[in-house]
Amino acid sequence: MARDTIESIGLFGLQVDTTTGEYAIVEYNGSGELVTDGVDLSITRAGVGAITETTYTDNVSYNFQATQVAADDTPDATGYKVLFQDSFSGRMIVWTVDDTGAYVSQQEITNDPAAIRDAEVLFDVDGLDDVDGIGAEVGPTVVVVDDNATGVDLITTDGAYGIVDAANSIDLDLTREGVGTITETTYTDNVSYNFQATQVAADDTPDATGYKVLFQDSFSGRMIVWTVDDTGAYVSQQEITNDPAAIRDAEVLFNVDGLDDVPGIGAEVTPPDPTVVVVDDNATGVDLITTDGAYGIVDAANSIDLDLTREGVGTITDATYTDNVSYNFQATQVAADDTPDATGYKVLFQDSFTGRMIVWTVDDTGAYVSQQEITNDPAAIRDAEVLFNVDGLDDVPGIGAEVGPTVVVVDDNATGVDLITTDGAYGIVDAANSIDLDLTREGVGTITETTYTDNVSYNFQATQVAADDTPDATGYKVLFQDSFTGRMIVWTVDETGAYVSQQEITNDPAAIRDAEVLFDSDVDSDNFQFLENNGAVGLKIDTQTDQYVVETESNEIALTDTGDALIFSESGPIEAEIDDFQVLQLLFEVEAGYETVSVDLLSGAVDQLSATAISELDAESLFDVDLNGDGTIGVIA
Repeated sequence: MARDTIESIGLFGLQVDTTTGEYAIVEYNGSGELVTDGVDLSITRAGVGAITETTYTDNVSYNFQATQVAADDTPDATGYKVLFQDSFSGRMIVWTVDDTGAYVSQQEITNDPAAIRDAEVLFDVDGLDDVDGIGAEVGPTVVVVDDNATGVDLITTDGAYGIVDAANSIDLDLTREGVGTITETTYTDNVSYNFQATQVAADDTPDATGYKVLFQDSFSGRMIVWTVDDTGAYVSQQEITNDPAAIRDAEVLFNVDGLDDVPGIGAEVTPPDPTVVVVDDNATGVDLITTDGAYGIVDAANSIDLDLTREGVGTITDATYTDNVSYNFQATQVAADDTPDATGYKVLFQDSFTGRMIVWTVDDTGAYVSQQEITNDPAAIRDAEVLFNVDGLDDVPGIGAEVGPTVVVVDDNATGVDLITTDGAYGIVDAANSIDLDLTREGVGTITETTYTDNVSYNFQATQVAADDTPDATGYKVLFQDSFTGRMIVWTVDETGAYVSQQEITNDPAAIRDAEVLFDSDVDSDNFQFLENNGAVGLKIDTQTDQYVVETESNEIALTDTGDALIFSESGPIEAEIDDFQVLQLLFEVEAGYETVSVDLLSGAVDQLSATAISELDAESLFDVDLNGDGTIGVIA
C-alpha cells in the first residue's frame, strides 16, 4: 500500500492512498518520523465507507478535498478534526471524527471570520483568510469621506457612516429611526437607492447642537440635506436639487464648490438682460413681442408696454396657452381692437399643426377678455387679414381678397343646355333661354355630390343634362350615375331646377337607348351610342370605329357602301329618323346643302344607298330639328 502525505505538521499527519484515494490519519513522533505502531486509521462517513476526494459530499459541492488534520481540541475529546476545502467555490468545512476515523459532525466556516481564525490556530496554518498571520484579526476600515476645515469630518467605518467632531471629542454613528446605522445600501428616502453621504458640517441653525449631512445621488443628480442631532440621529431633511438658492447656501455651509454649474463657492450668476423678440412689427405702431418667451404688447403711440395674460394663468407663453384643445398655439399678430369705443387689442393665435386660428380680445392691460375661432370662417379670415394687415391666412392672394365661386362644366353638349357645378353645387345653364338655375330637391336644398341620395347609394353624381323631350315640357332631365354600383337614375326637374320625379334605367335597355339619344352620350359605356331609337329599331354608332349599325328586334345591320368599306366613317349623318314603315332616313350635310339617304330596314342587309338632295326647310320638318339656329323648325328665316 502506497500513501502520499498531505499534511504532517505536529504529532498527526493526513495521508491519501495513491491507489484507492482513501484518506487516513497517521501518528508522528517528536522528530517527525512516522510511528509504525501508532494511530493509523481511515476516515469514513456512516453509510459511505472510506472517504475519498470523489466520494465526499455535503450535497452542495463535489470538489472538496481534505487538506489539514489535528487532534480534536474539544475538552476530553479523543478524536480528530479534518479540514475539507473546495478550490472552486472557496468553501471550507471542518469535520470532527472519532478515534476510529468515523464521521461525527461538521461545521462550515466559509463566511465566519472568527471560526476561520480558530481553524488557522488549530491546524497551525496561515492563508485560510486574507489576513497575514495565523489567527490574525484586522481592525475596522475607516475612510474619511469629508475632511473639511471646520474640524467636523464625515467618515465610513466598514461602510457605516459616522461623524467625528475633533473640537468636541465626539465620534458618533449616523442613524435614522427604524433603520439603525446608515450605510450606502440602507439609506433611502423611498425614491432612490443611489444616495451617498458626501459632506458634513455643524448645523448652522441658531442654538443647534447637531450636524447637517449632504446626500447625493450620482445617477439622478438629486441632493438632500439631512439634519441630525448631537447623537447623529436623523431629525429632518430638505431636498435642494432644483433650488438654486438652497444649493448656493449648501456650498457655503459645507465649504465645497461644484454643487451647481457656477464656479465659486456660493457664487450666483448675474442674470442676463431679458431677450426681447419682435413677433409682429406692423405699420399700426402696435407690436407683439416676446420677452424671454412671454408675450407682450407694445403700443408706442400710447407708451404702453404690457404683458399678455389670461385669468388664472398669468403671463402667457407658448407653453401655458391652451384653449383646452391644442397646446401648439402661438401668438403671431397684434392690432388695436377695431370695435367701436374699444381701448384694448386683438391678438391672433395660430396652431401650425392643425391650422386652427383663434383671435383673442384683450383689454388695455393685456388681460384676456374673449376669443373667436376663425378657422373655418372665410369671411372672418378675410376680416382678420385686413385687421392685422397680413396676407396668407387663407389661400387667396391679397389681403382680405375674396375668390368668386368655382364653376366647373360637367356636361357641355350641343343642345346649348349645360350641366355645371358652382363650388360643388349642381346647376343648369340654358344659354338659349338665358336660364341659370340651381338643381334642388324638396327638403334637401341645393344638390351637391354629398347631399344627393335616393336612400340606397351615396355615390351618385350628376353627369348629363338635356331639355325635357316630353311634349309641352319646359323643364330638364338630368342623368345621375353611381360609378361604384353602375346604377343610373334620370331626374325630371322643372324650369326652376326643382325635382319633379325620377326613373331608374339601370336594367332597362330601351330606357338606356332613349337616354343615349336624349343626352347624346354613351351612358352605359358599352362603346355604342344610340343616335335614334324608334321602338324595336334603332341606329347606333360604334364609338371606337365610327361604324354605324342599325339594330332591329332580330338582328343588327352594319351600314356599308357597295365596296364594303365603312360608310360615313368621317362625316356621319347629322340626324336620323325612323318612320312607322321601318324606313331609316339619314340626313347628311354636304357642300351643296343637305342630302338624305333612305334605308329599308325590312329588306335586311343594305347593298345600295342612294342620296337625295333636300332643302333646309324640309330637312328641319322631316327630322324635327332647328338646323339654322333661328329658334324655329320648318320656317324660313
